[in-house]
Amino acid sequence: MLDSLTGSAPDTAPRDYVTGLFDDYADRFEENLVADLDYRVPKHLRTQLQAVSPPGPGSSMPSIWAVAVAWSASNCGHWPQD
Repeated sequence: MLDSLTGSAPDTAPRDYVTGLFDDYADRFEENLVADLDYRVPKHLRTQLQAVSPPGPGSSMPSIWAVAVAWSASNCGHWPQD
């Protein structure tokens, strides 16, 4: 911080600092994202898809459901339940 006040701050933060910052935050990331920041994209996506085409046998858009489930799982660890 002192470097920034004197005008001699580096262009980037030290790699070890950034790695430690993200590693320390990883354990509480999902809780912060959902509980504190009210992240609800996967739940809204599911609601919208169900309105257009309910999942299951005879669904007119099974490939969209497959993409939605895969995206949700990779982005928030699970498909949200009601």
